[in-house]
Amino acid sequence: MDRRKALKSITLSTGIVISSGTLMTMLQSCQEKDSITWVPQFLSEQEAVTISELSNIIFPADKMPGALDVGVPQLIDLMMKDVFEDKDNEKYRQGLKVFSSQFKKENGVEFHEGSQEKQQAFVEKLYNLSEDETEEVLSLVRKSNAPSGQEDKYFMYSFLVDHRKLTINYYFTSEKVGEEILSYDPVPGRQEGCVPVEQVGNVWSL
Repeated sequence: MDRRKALKSITLSTGIVISSGTLMTMLQSCQEKDSITWVPQFLSEQEAVTISELSNIIFPADKMPGALDVGVPQLIDLMMKDVFEDKDNEKYRQGLKVFSSQFKKENGVEFHEGSQEKQQAFVEKLYNLSEDETEEVLSLVRKSNAPSGQEDKYFMYSFLVDHRKLTINYYFTSEKVGEEILSYDPVPGRQEGCVPVEQVGNVWSL
């Protein structure tokens, strides 16, 4: 999936706010593990593989590091274990289950067993909705409980919206992205209050 298309796709706040300091500390511990052979502490191995592949579709590595390079799936797993509430974890995992089941129904194999082409086509179809479809989905996932008859759609899109939000959030708060992609000055020495937008340049990580 094109990086810009991914960022413009369906979005909704998860309602979860974690301080950048906490994110940085937890992510640094995750980065010590290999992004392929890491052992999940909360999710099952198959769940971990699926969210890793989905994160990689949202933020693949190209000229910049991808989601796997900065440990996004590991951090999601760690936050689920140590930070998020049980009800949020259950909702996320239920949506992940529906997502995986829908892929298998359409392609005959588990998501992690599918080809990259089939994985990407499936994810793009789910994220790239029309404006009317987007409004409908966002209205649905804002509900506190799944409406009768729409349980699968509710849980799957709650998962997709939350996972995309978490992936983008953790990606841009990672140390690697903060220091190598965003503008970074560990010891800022001055403040300029009135600077034309066109002169600002890159986004700052601090």
